[in-house]
Amino acid sequence: NIDGNQALYLFALPTAGLTQTLSATYEVGVSYTLTLGVAGGGGNLPEGSTFLLGLYYVDGASAVSLGTTLVTHSLATFPVSTTFVDFSATVPAVGAADAWAGKPIGVQLIAASGTGVGYWDLDNVRLEATVVPEPGTWALLGTGAGLLWMAGRRRNVRG
Repeated sequence: NIDGNQALYLFALPTAGLTQTLSATYEVGVSYTLTLGVAGGGGNLPEGSTFLLGLYYVDGASAVSLGTTLVTHSLATFPVSTTFVDFSATVPAVGAADAWAGKPIGVQLIAASGTGVGYWDLDNVRLEATVVPEPGTWALLGTGAGLLWMAGRRRNVRG
């Protein structure tokens, strides 16, 4: 069932889970996506049990959520309890004025609700950082493409 090297069984008991603050920091102009393979239904996990995955930063002594996704166990979402389904939480491009710019990245994998019966299977945790060009960069690229198009048309008209 679990084939990765980051496997975790998480009991469906509220607040049970894992939070970790990484050494990597939120960089300006970069968006972040946390993706996780989730299998629900282990140990007769009741339908309606929820699991939260998210990204956060620490402000003083408090963890502040930035991007979260709530996963709800149902037979529609998890028809086979041994099949992993990917879920993601995203933080849009960090701006220079954002309070989390330059702060360490935090990861949350937490059972949000449940009775303690059953568990979630978690595997294949991925954190992707994507550089997002600033609007000014897009404007320059658009202007350059427009000028090249006009030069090509002018050359075709003369020739």
